[in-house]
Amino acid sequence: MHTAMTSPAGALHSQILRVPTVLIDWTHVVPAHQTADTQTNTALLLNWVRSHPGGSHVHVVLRRFGLAAEGRQLRNSLQALGCTVTTRFDR
Repeated sequence: MHTAMTSPAGALHSQILRVPTVLIDWTHVVPAHQTADTQTNTALLLNWVRSHPGGSHVHVVLRRFGLAAEGRQLRNSLQALGCTVTTRFDR
């Protein structure tokens, strides 16, 4: 029986691959029309993602904004921070 030895670099690589993804369901937070409260919530979300050590391991689910500029800005800001952003279509 042959047992493969794992190099220290290989062990480190396998640990990096197991970094958990943080999933944030933002579908019920930002309504179709922005208010002062949702702007504050959006700022808090962006600040939290900026402070998270692994922005590329954050997945945010947004609700469909249609042509709303605020929704596109939020999506673009999250993607610029390295987040995965998906959109949920309400029925």
